[in-house]
Amino acid sequence: MKKINKLTSNKTFKNSFFLSCYNLLWFPLLFTTPFIPKIKTGLKQRLSLIPFPKADILIQAASVGEAYLAILLAKKIQKINPSIKILVSTHTAQGLEVLKKANIKTVFFPFDFLPLIKKFLNNVAPKITIVLETEIWPNFYFECKKKNIPLIIINGRMSRKTFTHYLILKNFISPPDAILAISEDDAKRFNFIFQDSEVKIMPNLKFENINPKGPIPYIKNPLNSIISPNLKLIVFGSIRLAEQDDILWVIKHYKNKHPKTAFTIFPRHLNRINDLEKKLKEMNLPYTLRSKLKDKIKPGSIILWDKIGELVFTYALAQKAFVGGSLAPYGGQNFLEPLSQGIKPIIGPYWTNFTWVGEEVFNLNLVKKVKNKQELLTCLENSSHFNRSKIFQKFTTYLKTKKGGLNFAINYINSILRIYPC
Repeated sequence: MKKINKLTSNKTFKNSFFLSCYNLLWFPLLFTTPFIPKIKTGLKQRLSLIPFPKADILIQAASVGEAYLAILLAKKIQKINPSIKILVSTHTAQGLEVLKKANIKTVFFPFDFLPLIKKFLNNVAPKITIVLETEIWPNFYFECKKKNIPLIIINGRMSRKTFTHYLILKNFISPPDAILAISEDDAKRFNFIFQDSEVKIMPNLKFENINPKGPIPYIKNPLNSIISPNLKLIVFGSIRLAEQDDILWVIKHYKNKHPKTAFTIFPRHLNRINDLEKKLKEMNLPYTLRSKLKDKIKPGSIILWDKIGELVFTYALAQKAFVGGSLAPYGGQNFLEPLSQGIKPIIGPYWTNFTWVGEEVFNLNLVKKVKNKQELLTCLENSSHFNRSKIFQKFTTYLKTKKGGLNFAINYINSILRIYPC
């Protein structure tokens, strides 16, 4: 990687004008922050009112998902060179909690107001800054460039929607020095926005955290006391509000033709249990709450799951599974969970939250995608018997082809450390 070039005078003028307007917008926002519940936690750090610890490498991880990636990077870097000091910043209390549990030094990222960012970077004094996935903070980027601190986006992704937003600002935001994008499409979008940045394609880091141990054996499954091994069971996992009517329609029609099949419904949010109970009664679909179960689930039953943390165990005992958040435009929920239990999941047309997994899962017939409730019903009716161990083996083979992102990122970071030693 080449030494960083300072901003040209033309770009400096454009950035300065844009940042002046941008910073003016922060004044009313900063006055309201003490009254916003989500950001009251860690407000002193967000306002740079207390000193920040020094670090050689600063990693910005927006929330929980990015926090797990930050842990991967931090642990690997410190394993190679324990003397390197790493600080991870985040926006959310949940992200902070994940990082602290992993014994990673962490702080809340300050608001992107110039005086706060200046103080933050002066305190931390990083040799390198890393931003995970897609976070573009104009003042932060500008100050890193101004202070000659290499800024790298790792595991970069940019959706079409995000691209159109940043397209307007492409001439006003300081470019990162390098972007390691997770696909050709993402790389092209980044390259268009940041034409002065070095853009490379890397394997997605998220695959590094997927290490399934295999389907849970029946004898070790904590739900074996309520689900028999020969029960015909369909799981509807992580169902969202806007798709629940469609799911209940599917259950009712499937049940009419296959009265001995049992169903479990897992709402994405447990505060919707009462609403789902009301809907089930309106559709004359008798049900039992999971919390009321004392004996094994009977054939033909509908179980409304009102207990947290048991979805993966139910996938391990099901014959068929639909993963929600995908029949309505919510972006989809985690369909890798049922695959980890050797069951081929069905999802709807909306899966933008998991497009990083890649289209290969459909081409390899590991996941089935349907357009609507009619197709879902047909797909469930036509699904044949499957071999759980074969599906799991096929899934793990697929995962092996997707690994390598961590080593790619570490090698790139090391190439920068050789130029900017800590």
